[in-house]
Amino acid sequence: MSHTLALVLVPAGEPDPAGRATAMLKRYWISDLADKYDLNPEATCDGFTIGGRYDGIIWGKPQNYDLAPHEFQARYGFDVVTDDDNIRPVGQLVPVEDMRVGAIVTPDGAWHEWADDTWNDTAHALLAEHGDCLAVAFDCHS
Repeated sequence: MSHTLALVLVPAGEPDPAGRATAMLKRYWISDLADKYDLNPEATCDGFTIGGRYDGIIWGKPQNYDLAPHEFQARYGFDVVTDDDNIRPVGQLVPVEDMRVGAIVTPDGAWHEWADDTWNDTAHALLAEHGDCLAVAFDCHS
């Protein structure tokens, strides 16, 4: 079991970027990855939330990776993670290397994920190609 930072890219004029990004990411969700091949061969995660343990990382907010979810909730409460902290224009993102991005979903709905040592180059190219979009940061569990 692991967590991955996924950036979902939506058009800049989208009136509900969080809602659109969530709908795009649902294509890759399944409640139990053990059922993946029978129910959804595209599934890559069994849970996701905007921000999550990566809350604000896309603009440089300090992170608390060592906190378990119940510790995070006890320290910060449920309302500390806001959509606004996790949605930014692509041009305002901190460098890919600083965020440790594991996947990018492009506006056409395609899932691109880390596969080898060329990932940072791939991620930079995807973000440059979609520089006019908004990035919505998700904590994806698989």
